[in-house]
Amino acid sequence: MILFFFFFVDNADAMNIKQKTIHHINKYAIQGLRTLCMAKRVISPEEYENWVRKHTFAESALEDRDQLLLESANRIEKDFELLGATGIEDTLQDGVPETIDSLRKAGIKVWVLTGDKEETAVQVAYSTKLFSSNQVVITITGEDQNTIIDRLKSDLQQIRNDNDIGLVIDGCTLAHALQKECRKYFLELAVKCNSVVCCRATPLQKGDVVRVIRDDLKKLTLAVGDGANDVNMIQTADIGIGISGQEGMQAVMASDFAMARFRFLARLLLVHGHWCYHRFTHFIIFMFYKNLVSTFVLFWYQLFSGFSGSLQMGSIFLVLEHVLFTSLPPILNGILDKDLTSNILLSYPHLYKQGPKGQLYTKWTFLGTILDSLYQSVAMYFIAHLAYMNSSTGIWEFGTTIMVSLIFIIYLHLGIETYSWTWIQWFLMILNFLFFWCCMIVIHAFCMNCEQLSNPYWVMENTLATPTHVLTVVITAAFALLPRFLYRVLQWTFWPTDVINAKIQTKFQNRELPLEEEIDLPENPKPFLRGTQTWSPNSARSHYLYQESKPISKVKITSISHRI
Repeated sequence: MILFFFFFVDNADAMNIKQKTIHHINKYAIQGLRTLCMAKRVISPEEYENWVRKHTFAESALEDRDQLLLESANRIEKDFELLGATGIEDTLQDGVPETIDSLRKAGIKVWVLTGDKEETAVQVAYSTKLFSSNQVVITITGEDQNTIIDRLKSDLQQIRNDNDIGLVIDGCTLAHALQKECRKYFLELAVKCNSVVCCRATPLQKGDVVRVIRDDLKKLTLAVGDGANDVNMIQTADIGIGISGQEGMQAVMASDFAMARFRFLARLLLVHGHWCYHRFTHFIIFMFYKNLVSTFVLFWYQLFSGFSGSLQMGSIFLVLEHVLFTSLPPILNGILDKDLTSNILLSYPHLYKQGPKGQLYTKWTFLGTILDSLYQSVAMYFIAHLAYMNSSTGIWEFGTTIMVSLIFIIYLHLGIETYSWTWIQWFLMILNFLFFWCCMIVIHAFCMNCEQLSNPYWVMENTLATPTHVLTVVITAAFALLPRFLYRVLQWTFWPTDVINAKIQTKFQNRELPLEEEIDLPENPKPFLRGTQTWSPNSARSHYLYQESKPISKVKITSISHRI
């Protein structure tokens, strides 16, 4: 005889168990324990061989594989003898409630997709500050699609003027809610809720929920999981994060980022996410500016040369400018620049909203960059034009002055837009500027293209020795950068953003600034749950939020023998 033991996590509602076991399981779940039912079934070798053969065929089937696997499971998962039910209490990892609270303050909507019972999932939501005491929590349940649609419409009418709503929906209801007929109302209700808990969700449903949010709502999704059941969800999301732990490495191997503890998620998003957005936007804007100002300077000369196509600067400079002279400093800035320290970003999570709202890179920012580039190019060309007007200076001396002004102004512009300086940035910028001088001096000294009558032989050396050149470069830089400098001064003085206020606060710690006020949630919330009973969060625990380093502190076991 072959003896099978089957373990079903939270599968009480799907079985016809006695009322006593149901009572115990519900009692454990309300207390925040993770419930487990154990059952056995004795089968003959012939029955086992028959089932294995069909199950192997189902696993390798190319068509209707899911349906065949379901039929295979139904053939073996029946006529069990119930052995008992257990309730296990785990401890939350350090920093889990604080992390979820910070994410919510940062404007990130948090959805919990779990296979736990409804009672356990709700307890976890309260203990992790996903739900608050003054929050109305709606529970959606229904056996058929029409009932669910009516319930969704009713709840939508009732919460139109309420902004603090939590939503709880189980797996059976979720299967109907994700159908085309119900999806519109479900998403409309879910969007109005601050937090959503989907309990009794299968791995396939977790992926479907993420896919619906990503495709229908056009939102950027991030999924966090630690087990094999979360792989589908992690791979479906735009960004997948795996938590390494005792449940295996499947989630980590399928993720984009991996971390050891859930609390590290706050630093990943609020700190590195904010820095990444700041660096990329400033890098892109600066590269647009750099290329535009270089092109406009060449354009103005065509107005006076009859659009002949001749250039006032050597072609070798135009190549090296973008490849060597002005490329490394902005790249290094895009790697090292920090507008705020990590402590400030973690203390004020709402500063993260700058990224999702796209406040740094807008159409007005792009338009301002174009206008600034246009103005600076005008200052570079026409100040040099006026300085050398009615003189015997040739085109190469004139172009060299513009060339030096261009490099000098680009570096100063980058300095104005830099928020934090390190010795590496200083060193590379000075080294790059000296490299520009050395290259041009060497190129003009050796004069690689001196076959023509007009050539740049020894032009850089002779131009640097004239006071007109030095004064023109200094005056051009002052006039070109004056609007940019005044704009930054006025912005920091009269129209500071939260990020600017936080930046000032890091320098003047004693000064009180109008940063967004943080509200601490009550430690012992008393929630009102519409559609089900009232919960009192005591010790809820869930999945990768558990503390792995501590042993199980409490196990409750109810033993009962009953034929299902």
